[in-house]
This record gives sequence, C-alpha cells and structure tokens, in this order.
Amino acid sequence: MDMAERLTAAAAAGNGVRAALSFLAAAAVALGGGRPLEAGGGSYRKIESQGDVARWYSSRAEAFVGTSVHVHVSSGVFRKESAPEKRKTKSKNREYQDRGVPLLVSPRNPYFQQFERKRSSKGGRVCVKGRVERRPGRDGKAVAVLVVETVGAAGR
Repeated sequence: MDMAERLTAAAAAGNGVRAALSFLAAAAVALGGGRPLEAGGGSYRKIESQGDVARWYSSRAEAFVGTSVHVHVSSGVFRKESAPEKRKTKSKNREYQDRGVPLLVSPRNPYFQQFERKRSSKGGRVCVKGRVERRPGRDGKAVAVLVVETVGAAGR
C-alpha cells in the first residue's frame, strides 16, 4: 500500500491520528532509501549493504551526491594526507582518500581532533559521517567528495 492509499484508508476510517502516523511512517521509509530510519540513526544514510558499498566505491561516491551518509572506513585512511599536487579538490581542508573517494576534513573539526589524539596504531574501522558534495577538481571537472562532519570509533 503506497502513501496515498494509506492516507485515504485512514481518512475513510475517520482517524486523523492514524492518517498522520501512516503518513510519517511512509515518509520515513521514502527518505531512508526504502527502509525505515533507524532509532538514533539521525538523518544519515548508512552505507552498509553490499549493494550500497559497491555503488559507493564504484561511483566514487558520485551516486550519493546531495546525501548525508554514515560509512565505515579503515582507520589507516587518516594516516596519510593526500599530497597537495595529487589532491582532487582545491581546498584548505585536509584531504584523505578512501579507495578513490576523497574525504575532506576541516583541521578545526573537534571530532577529528579528538580522533587524532586518541588514535591507536592497531588499525581497525572508524565511523565517518558527512555530506557528499560535488566540488571543482584540479582539472576543472567536478568530483564527488565526502565533507566529513564526525569521525569516531565504529560500533561494529
């Protein structure tokens, strides 16, 4: 049953509260990419299914432009900043590469500063949240980049 059918059925039953809740549930599914938003998940789309991960890397994040995402990456990604002459974007932010996907981080980002202070040498995975944007690249072509908002320990 699609959103319009749910609203019509609830309105016919004379239950305005049910119609409102049905609408909100359908909207949450639509905004969550076909699945309900998870409690505590905020407005970030998790890139965790095999299909999403494959699309993330094969498109170099281009398929997710305009989307706020939550992705897990190797902590080793943040060990080596991209050399200025090899950067894909013109930015004063630090740029890192995760399998071809540029990650831009402000050096003043408090989450990143905390991550750098606490970072261990054992490796592992880290949780990165941010917004995928299209930015001008060095060669004048636009590239998709993940503008990092938070960095922290991965939950699993």
